[in-house]
Amino acid sequence: MLMETWWQGGAVAVAGFAAGTIDAIAGGGGLIQFPALLLTLPAQPLPALLGTNKLASIAGTSMAVGQYVQKVGIPRPIWWGTIAAALGSYIGARLTDSLPVAWLRPLILVLLLGVWLFTALRPRFGLTAQPKSSQPQIWGIGAIALTLGFYDGFFGPGTGTFLTFALVGFLGFDFLQATAAAKLLNWATNFGALLHFVPRHQILYLVALPIAL
Repeated sequence: MLMETWWQGGAVAVAGFAAGTIDAIAGGGGLIQFPALLLTLPAQPLPALLGTNKLASIAGTSMAVGQYVQKVGIPRPIWWGTIAAALGSYIGARLTDSLPVAWLRPLILVLLLGVWLFTALRPRFGLTAQPKSSQPQIWGIGAIALTLGFYDGFFGPGTGTFLTFALVGFLGFDFLQATAAAKLLNWATNFGALLHFVPRHQILYLVALPIAL
């Protein structure tokens, strides 16, 4: 059985709800959701957990994107940036199948610890806008989208937060505009990763769909 005990199912459900709530407000829900999957389903292959996390995440991200597009608006260069975000994520997701399993799990744990430490030690990084030009820089957006897209496809937790911080700190977006743009780019990274995970059946649908709903 996928969920062997009631507490496993309950823990994943609670973590998914908490992650969705946090993600809708400020981003970073993956810092809760993915560790919960690791802890409750330790016997499952890591690519399957990564794919499950992506499918569960894209539903909430889709709703958030719709709301931000209507209420805030998203600059045109960000829409072009979704191509780089999806491409980077697809490449990152493919890499999860290339690394030996014995390396992948320890590497994922090290990355998770690194994200937690960065978030704790640099809580104000990217919170202050430093305008660079009057128009968003399409090449800067592309570089950020491609880099963090790769990160999201290979690992993922904290991507939305990192996108927001990068757009504010490096390109001078105001925080609300950056949050809206980050949601769209994060949707693209989820989509790009799913282009790899879905055809390879690396998704636990019985876990992902209840979280997504």
